[in-house]
Amino acid sequence: MADGIKPFSFTGSRFWFIGLFVLCVVGFGQSYFLKLLGQEGDFSYYVHLHVAMMFLWLSLLIVQPILIYKRRNSLHRRIGRVSSILVLTIIVSSVLVIHSQALLQGNAEAKGLTPEEFLIQPVAMAILFLIPYMLAMVNRHKPSIHARYMICTALPSILEPTVARGLFYGFGIQPPLLFIALLTLTSCIFIILIVAERRQETGRHVFPSMLGLYWSMNIIFVAISTGPLGFIWQGFGKWFLSLPLT
Repeated sequence: MADGIKPFSFTGSRFWFIGLFVLCVVGFGQSYFLKLLGQEGDFSYYVHLHVAMMFLWLSLLIVQPILIYKRRNSLHRRIGRVSSILVLTIIVSSVLVIHSQALLQGNAEAKGLTPEEFLIQPVAMAILFLIPYMLAMVNRHKPSIHARYMICTALPSILEPTVARGLFYGFGIQPPLLFIALLTLTSCIFIILIVAERRQETGRHVFPSMLGLYWSMNIIFVAISTGPLGFIWQGFGKWFLSLPLT
């Protein structure tokens, strides 16, 4: 490695994902886990399925770096091969949860949104989960690039919904301030990662490209949901919500 620069290791990412796992339990505490213990926990089966699949995904993000650290590469690859089934289940359950939550009486209104506007963030998060996963699989034989894209499956698609619930239920922060806070947090984390590995020779393009994708997605969704182009998202939203999915 030129100039004595050591390759950036992501085996330590397991500790950050353990922290994110705990943060998810806390962030979804009031809106999900505490309701399960009371009389308000009347959730549909696909909500339970979605929660279970997302925690399984976080568990995978914790276990896979450990297997690499322990040099259990064969088991790491076997788990990686079946991850597509988990991802497919996540996407299907996400569609069902997004559909049902947008139609739930008073759910969108409580956040100062219409049902169509309520769809924006979860749809964006689903896309921002799927794209880095697909790129991770394309680059599965390039470990340094693969690992970075796998990290991006959690940033922002798992981090933002978790933090959003904490800010909304814990501090009463609502849109648009809530969206600004999430945008700032995610951007800062990406920038920290970019700066931390700025001298790496392999894979350093991943985080800048994912930050660019993140901003592009936000700009596109704002453009097609507000102003003169607002009819685009309104039309899509009404069509999607009219489907007999849930």
